[in-house]
This record gives sequence, C-alpha cells and structure tokens, in this order.
Amino acid sequence: MSGDGERPRRTFTADRGDARERLDRVLLRHLADLPEASRTKVQEWIDASLVTVNGRAVTKASAKVATGDLVDTVLPPPLPPKAELIPQDIPLSILFEDEHLLVLDKPPASSYTPPSATETAPSSTPCSSTRRNGVARPTAPVSSTGSTKTRPASSSSPRTRPRTPAWRGP
Repeated sequence: MSGDGERPRRTFTADRGDARERLDRVLLRHLADLPEASRTKVQEWIDASLVTVNGRAVTKASAKVATGDLVDTVLPPPLPPKAELIPQDIPLSILFEDEHLLVLDKPPASSYTPPSATETAPSSTPCSSTRRNGVARPTAPVSSTGSTKTRPASSSSPRTRPRTPAWRGP
C-alpha cells in the first residue's frame, strides 16, 4: 500500500468450494481473518462497488460465483480503536458491595453509561466512577425501581415442546 491514499486490496481465485455460492458468502469465507468482515459489512462493500468479479463491478450480494472467477475486493480502512472509558472521581452512593456485586443508588434521571461508545471526553456517569473506584467491568445495572433487567436463559432449541401436526378437519 502506498502513501497516496490507495486502499488495501484482497484478490483471490474462486475454488471448487465457492462454485454456485452467493458472492457475499464467498467473500466471508475468504476474508475470515478480518474482524470487520461481517455479512452485513461485506454486503455494504458489494453495494458500494468495492468488489469486482473477473474485472466487472458486481452490485448484488446474491450474485453466484463460479470456479475460477477472479474476485477482487477493495478493503475499507481499518476501524478506529474504541475509546477507553476514562475513570471519573464522582461520589457514589453504594448500597452493597462484595467481591462479585456492586449495588448503587443512582438518581432516576442520570444515565449509567456514557452517551456514545466513541466519546473521548470524560463523562460523569456511575459507570465511569465505578472504574475509578476499582470495579473493572460493571454488569447488570439495577434500574431505578430496584430490579435488575436480565433476560431468562434461552434453550438451545427454539421450540420447547414437540411439534404437533395441525388439525386438518374431516
């Protein structure tokens, strides 16, 4: 890659395993080493004409790939690193604390987390203050009513009872 703004490329030849597969799935398989290469992102790259097959821009993620096709992808610039949460020294009303749990009395109108994942300026939130006070990763915030907001564990199967055939009538 040169310093004149040229973006990195990834070029590969479709193999037997790629034959008759959707272009987005083929790209996912060949770009598996890139953390930013999700199916949604790959489809965005295809829509933006960043992908060519045999020298022609393809704008449909559902386009089928054949064995021997030359697929060229212009990769977007890497994602910027996430901003680190800056610990703040604000007073906390700690109701209970042990090695596994921290219960705070948070005013109802205040936010628990900073307003943006990319925020770099210090924020006065209980989350940033818990970092200052030695809690590395606060989890399961307690709502202003005192109840935790958690989801029940889901089963491995979407159905919890056996499927019964629909009644067909006489």
